[in-house]
Amino acid sequence: AVSTAETFRAVVGVAGGATRAALTQHFALRDNYGDVNAKDGSQEVFVEILGSTVGMYMVHTCHTKAAAWIAFCLLTCCHVAANVMT
Repeated sequence: AVSTAETFRAVVGVAGGATRAALTQHFALRDNYGDVNAKDGSQEVFVEILGSTVGMYMVHTCHTKAAAWIAFCLLTCCHVAANVMT
């Protein structure tokens, strides 16, 4: 199971990297590919740190399965809404 999961993770990494390169190239309007890539990387680091912080808070807050499911559903709805708005 772990080997299969790692294989899928590698495939997703390759697909994500290719997609990210195409999107970055699209947004680099004035041959500023490096600048756009650097900004994307810094935003990604910020979001990962924010997500880890919220995740640690949620672990300490949700003591029951019902609370965990409610938090999951709320955060999922927020995630989908944010993706639709952008």
